[in-house]
Amino acid sequence: MVLSKRFSVRRVVDDQPQDLRRQLVFGAIGLVTVASVLIALVSSFVVGRLLLESVDEELREIKDRVSLVVGDATDTIGPSGRLDRPGFPIGTLIAIISDADVSGAVIDKDADLIIIDPAQLRGFVGTTFPVNTAVGVRVFGGEGEYRAMLVQDLGDAQVVVALPLADIRDTIGRLNFVIVAIAIVVVVFAGALGAYGAQMTLRPLDRMRYTAQQVTKQRLDRGQVTVGFRVPKDLADPSTEVGQLGDSLNRMLDHVDDAFRTRYRTESTMRRFVQDASHELRTPLSSIRGYSEFATRFADTMPEDVGRAIERIESESVRMTRLVDDLLTLARLDDGDKLRIQHSDVLPLVEAVVADATIRASEHRFTLDLPDHPVKVDADPEALVQVLTNLVQNATVHTPPGTQVSVRVSADIDRVQIEVEDDGPGVDPDVLPAIFERFRKHHSARVRKPGSTGLGLSIAHTIVTAHHGSLTVESEPGRTVFEVRIPRQFVQTSSIPLS
Repeated sequence: MVLSKRFSVRRVVDDQPQDLRRQLVFGAIGLVTVASVLIALVSSFVVGRLLLESVDEELREIKDRVSLVVGDATDTIGPSGRLDRPGFPIGTLIAIISDADVSGAVIDKDADLIIIDPAQLRGFVGTTFPVNTAVGVRVFGGEGEYRAMLVQDLGDAQVVVALPLADIRDTIGRLNFVIVAIAIVVVVFAGALGAYGAQMTLRPLDRMRYTAQQVTKQRLDRGQVTVGFRVPKDLADPSTEVGQLGDSLNRMLDHVDDAFRTRYRTESTMRRFVQDASHELRTPLSSIRGYSEFATRFADTMPEDVGRAIERIESESVRMTRLVDDLLTLARLDDGDKLRIQHSDVLPLVEAVVADATIRASEHRFTLDLPDHPVKVDADPEALVQVLTNLVQNATVHTPPGTQVSVRVSADIDRVQIEVEDDGPGVDPDVLPAIFERFRKHHSARVRKPGSTGLGLSIAHTIVTAHHGSLTVESEPGRTVFEVRIPRQFVQTSSIPLS
C-alpha cells in the first residue's frame, strides 16, 4: 500500500514540468563545460610554451656546439664536412644565409647530413635573427615549421641552426585530444551527478507541489471539507530553508482546515435557522393569506383604500410564501436531501411544464421542439420538473409580453440536453457571470416582474449539479439560452448531498 502510494506520488511529480530541475542541471553542465574549456586552453598554452622553451634551450646548446666548428673552416657543411658526425639531434637543420642565396643541410634519421635544395630554404631569406633569440621560420614550401637561432654572423653571410616543431605540434595535438576526451567524460558525469543532485535537492519541493496540486483538486466551496494532505514531517524540517517552506505550508493547511470547520459549523447553524424559520413562518403566512382572501370577498362593502390594502396584503403574503418555500427548498438541499432517481421519460415532464406556463403566462408565446421518440434518463422527476419550471418562469418573469419562449429537447447516447430560449432583451453582461448565485435578481437589461425571489436559478443549478450535469447560459440582446445537460445514466459515486 505504501509502495503504491509512493509510486503514485512519483508518477504525478514526474509528469509535471521540470523547468527548475533542467535549469540546475544545465547550469551545472554549463559551469563544468566552461571550466573544462578554460583548463584545456590554459593547459595547451602552458604545455606549448614549456615545449617551446625546451626547444629554445636545446637550440642554444646546438648553437654553442656549431659555433666551435665554424670559423676559418671552409668545408663546414657537406658530405665530408665537420658537422657530419654524431652528437646532433635528428632533424637539426644548418643553413648559411647570404644576401641573395641560402644553402643548408639537415641531419636525417640515419645521422647523415643531407644537402637541401636552396629553393626549399627560401623562408630563411629576409628573416631577422636577433642574437641568442629563437624565431619561427617556415621552410619546405611552408609545410615545415622550424625554430631557428643565429649561430654566427660572418659579415656577408649568417650561419643559422634550426630544430623542427613537428613533434611539439603532434604532442600538443595529442594533449588536446586527451583533454577534450576527459572534458567530455567530466561533463557527462557532471550532468548525471547534477541530475541526481537536483532530484534529491528538489524532492521536498516536488512533494510540496504534489500536496498543493491535490488540495486544488478538492471541492472546497461548500459542505464539510477537510484538507487531508500534508507535507511529510521528514521534508518539513524547520532547520533547513526548504524544510521551513514545507512546515509553513503544513501550518497554512492546518489553518485552512480550522477555517473550513468553522465555516461548516456556521453554515450548519444558518441552515438550521433558515429551515426552522421557514417552517415556523409557513403557518402564520398561510393564516394571513387565508384571512386576506376571505376579506377580499367583502371588498365591495369596504372603503376603497381598505380594499386596496387587503389586496396588497394578499399579494405580499403570496410572495412571502413563495420566498419561504424557496428558502426551505435550499435549506433541504444544503442539508443533504438525496435525489430520488428513477428511469423516467423527459418529454412528458417538459410538456407538462410548458402547458402550465402557457396558462400562467398567457401573454407570452411558447413553442416546443421535441424528438419523436421517448428520451429516457436516470433522474429525479420532481427535481427535474422544478428545474424546468424555474427556467421557464425565469424566461417569462424577466421578459416583456409577446416574448417567444422556446423549449427544445435533444439527446445522444450519453447525455440529454434541454434548452430554454427566449428572444427578450437579454441579461446584463455585468450580472451574467454571477447569475446562478442566490438572491441574484438584478436583471437590469430585462423586464422583471414583482414576485421574483432571486432563488430560482440557484435552485435549478444546485439540482442539475446533483445530477452530475451542467447548467449554462448564453445571452445577448434578442437571444438568451439556458442549457441543461445531464447524463442519461446516473452514477452515485459517493453519498454527496445535493449541494
